[in-house]
Amino acid sequence: MKYLHFNHYRRIYSKCLLISCILIASPLRANTDSLTKLIETTYANLTAHAETLHQSSQQLCKSPATQQPAHLVTSQQAWRDVMGAWIKADIINFGLVVDENIAWRFQFWPDKKNLVKRKVEQFLQQHSDAITEQQVAQSSVILQGLSSAEYLLFDQNSPAVADNNQRCQLLVAITKVLVKNSRYLQKQWNKQPLSIKNQHDYLALVSNALASYLEKTYKKWSLAVLKENPYFAESWRSQHSNENVQQSLMTANSWYQQLILPYLNDTKAKQVLAKSLSTNFQQTITQFKALPTSLFKMLQTIKQQEKQSAVNQLQTATQQLRSLKKQVTVDLPQALDVLIGFNTNDGD
Repeated sequence: MKYLHFNHYRRIYSKCLLISCILIASPLRANTDSLTKLIETTYANLTAHAETLHQSSQQLCKSPATQQPAHLVTSQQAWRDVMGAWIKADIINFGLVVDENIAWRFQFWPDKKNLVKRKVEQFLQQHSDAITEQQVAQSSVILQGLSSAEYLLFDQNSPAVADNNQRCQLLVAITKVLVKNSRYLQKQWNKQPLSIKNQHDYLALVSNALASYLEKTYKKWSLAVLKENPYFAESWRSQHSNENVQQSLMTANSWYQQLILPYLNDTKAKQVLAKSLSTNFQQTITQFKALPTSLFKMLQTIKQQEKQSAVNQLQTATQQLRSLKKQVTVDLPQALDVLIGFNTNDGD
């Protein structure tokens, strides 16, 4: 009888233990699933926009002269859209994109020596016959991505892409390579499953991704601002640098809200930090949206000595971004008890 009672209680204990484990694991499983879904959606969005850019580039290059201006505007907007999609994807700085060093194939930055122009013009000189995507894919990564496509679509001091068959062929080939690289990320990113065994692994992964991303965003902005050099701006040819930073901030905020904020509720100190971070994100986004014109034009204004208002606006925005970066790279990891291991020299 005693033995039966013992088995009965042991079964009850085992069930309770199993239920407890499930309850503990469920939030982690839910957040891991959310991360997986976010990655899948982000890469699918990147592929869709890359395909649109490729299609619009083909239409631009096939259009008669009377329709070229309208098709150029469409292609330029398609470039802006895929740039925004890449900025969203760039926060996924782990897994396949890092293991195979794929990010460089989407964007070459920083370009302090105008290497994009040099590589594009050099390639055009060396390829007088038909240009293929295979030739582009086998060339320097500088030639393959959004930076070279921006040069062809936006540069004011180069021959118009639609008026030059060779430049058009190169644009179509570059955008086709972008499509292939996007599809590859979308289909293969999870060939190595995420190494998340427990809550600490999860928080370390998503916190490092966020910290590295904010550090990179700050460097992209401050490189041009602190040097007061408009040609150091991330997307100066398209004058899209402000929008890039705004997209980065909104992407970082969404990542934080979805994947990290739920873990900042168990102590008063974490709750205070969570509220402060949410406020700082919103204030920083608002600050950058309030800038009156492109970063390129603001920095040109400074160079022309009509500068005090532009200096003040840029200094305020930079200080706000620096404050947010500090919270994300220092305060947040301390609160979550995780180490930040990204390379602080990335992008230099």
